[in-house]
Amino acid sequence: MSATVARMTKDELQELIGVVVEQKLVELFGDPGEGLPLKKTLHDRLVRQMAAVARGDRGERLEETTASSTKCCARKRQSLSTASATAGTSTGKSRGRE
Repeated sequence: MSATVARMTKDELQELIGVVVEQKLVELFGDPGEGLPLKKTLHDRLVRQMAAVARGDRGERLEETTASSTKCCARKRQSLSTASATAGTSTGKSRGRE
């Protein structure tokens, strides 16, 4: 690219910075799994996902995914706190300072 930064538009500069940052990240971190074989199940899943995207299919909306994930995590936390409270009282041990 022969243009100077002073002559670039804002969009051109942002694009250049994005490309340079991406190149540096790939250089520093690379792909830790590069060259390793994929399990057949993962390969098949990736092929199905690529085909779905090519057809224009989209996955779940982010809001739906995060909402269901949040509910799931809340249920797990509740279950764990109930289990630990029950375990503490069933043995007669206090969870407070001694």
